[in-house]
Amino acid sequence: MMKHLAQRLTLILLAAMTLTATAHELRDLDIVVVLNDLGHARVVERRTFLVGYEGTEAYIKMYNLGNMQVGELDVTDESGLPYISLMEWDTDWSRDMKTGKCGIYHSSRGPELCWGIGNAGERTYEVHYTLTRMVRAYDDYDGFIFRFYEADRPLARHARITISKEQGEFTAADARFWAFGFHGQIRLVDGKIVAATEWPFTAEGESLTVMARFAKGTFHPVTAESGSFRKVQQKAFEGSSYDITLDEAWQGGGKASYLGNSQPLWRELWNELSPLAVMVLFFVWIYELLAVPARVRSEISEMRHVKRLFGQKKREPLEWWREPPFEGNLQRTYGVLKGVDARQADENDRLAAYLMRMMQRKLLQTIVHTDEKGRVTKLLKVLPPLPAPATTAIKHYDDDKLMWHLQQLLWEAAGDDHLLQPDELKHYMMSRPVEQRVACSNLHSSLNDYPAISLSNATRKDVTEVFGLKKFLKEFTLLDERGIGEITLWKDYMVYATLFGIADQVMTDLKRVVPDFERLIGVEDQVNMQSWDFAGEMARASYWGMEFVRNYETPAERSARQARESARSSSGGFGGGVSFGGGGGSFGGGGSGIR
Repeated sequence: MMKHLAQRLTLILLAAMTLTATAHELRDLDIVVVLNDLGHARVVERRTFLVGYEGTEAYIKMYNLGNMQVGELDVTDESGLPYISLMEWDTDWSRDMKTGKCGIYHSSRGPELCWGIGNAGERTYEVHYTLTRMVRAYDDYDGFIFRFYEADRPLARHARITISKEQGEFTAADARFWAFGFHGQIRLVDGKIVAATEWPFTAEGESLTVMARFAKGTFHPVTAESGSFRKVQQKAFEGSSYDITLDEAWQGGGKASYLGNSQPLWRELWNELSPLAVMVLFFVWIYELLAVPARVRSEISEMRHVKRLFGQKKREPLEWWREPPFEGNLQRTYGVLKGVDARQADENDRLAAYLMRMMQRKLLQTIVHTDEKGRVTKLLKVLPPLPAPATTAIKHYDDDKLMWHLQQLLWEAAGDDHLLQPDELKHYMMSRPVEQRVACSNLHSSLNDYPAISLSNATRKDVTEVFGLKKFLKEFTLLDERGIGEITLWKDYMVYATLFGIADQVMTDLKRVVPDFERLIGVEDQVNMQSWDFAGEMARASYWGMEFVRNYETPAERSARQARESARSSSGGFGGGVSFGGGGGSFGGGGSGIR
């Protein structure tokens, strides 16, 4: 009996190893930042991965840099050999072509540091790069707020960042610091700012964001900002557990500074927590052991469903579909897209698709304005909302209900001239957060009213219509012009191309296949069909405004919440650490992982 049990456990282990071989894990992320006297940073990231067989490259997106610049990229792996640094990086290269190479890919949103992942297995990469103008001079202090890591797939199990000066050490007299976006602590250890996670990252968008403030003379930054650093703090503290009135990093953040403690942080923590750590590790080991059969069953079930839905092991349709799925219902289409392959579903693309459909239905219109200097500005003209849909007519997964709530919001924000820009929408939402709570709640509820589709309950027809249409839009250039169909149908296609995140490619291909495309439609339809990028900007502004309103707290509400949190913290015996919320106004971010 024991022999059979051992055989079964061996088979389970082998099956688990086989099924998880395609997955990636980011087991540890260690970031070291050294700041020079001018405020520039030299960064070294040591990333320990379990690399699977899918994907071709690892990446660190460096978006939202302002006037900062990233460069001098160098990468090595566990062999110690330097990677070849390329002037141009092509994300479409194969895995073999990228192996042993690195480069900076300049996307439309900002630079991305990329390197080939090479062979599967446990890999350690050291990524070296510079960031200029990190520390900035303000009227009262010098400082920075930067998002050093933004969780993407795979999520980091553990992360730590160490920030030091090129010359000298930080002291309690010249430095204050806070951290946002993760569960952990931030402390001063041997003259260095050290922040570390206590729990793994659990969702995309969580971050390791650090804000630091320095007394004048600590640095001599080359970049000066108008205004005070206190305003930076106020913006970062919005939605956080920190209190601007305390003005002490370790009162609002980590409780202890560990000044003058020569013991490494990990040794001190181990001395204090080793009995508990051993117990926790034991139970984690038991849990992982017991969870293996369930994971194996889940992986096998997923593979079977993918084969049932797609007719093959890959989530790719075998045939084209050339009609709008579900008679044009975007909510159902998005439900299938997200439930069957969430990697292909993007919330911003979905809202942009609704804006494109509203343009198609003459509820919105893109206006292109050119001033006397030739500068082009796009404006969104908002037409009066239609009457509210009758309560009895509202159904689940109703596109009209969602578009009505969205148009109500845009109409009010547009003002008397009925023209709107993304920044104008943001300003409107920031200036009236309490008044907009009901409208934003209704829009949020409508956005979440899509069917709960999953691999287990999706049908072959669901997959054929949604993923087959995406396949057609990506490959329709294989047809001749006679096979393109009515040009009016492409107004609908552009809505779905926006939803799928391929509108740019589809429009480029359409113009190539139908050279007289622009002559076949009116000027207004032409402008609207080519406005997916502007629709994306408006969608981001709408989402930003909606989330700002939903998370906004009045001073009274914030005080009440902080009092509740303080009471819970005191009764539990825990010191305040990193604030999971807040961190607004930071530079950097964008996500990092393997693709």
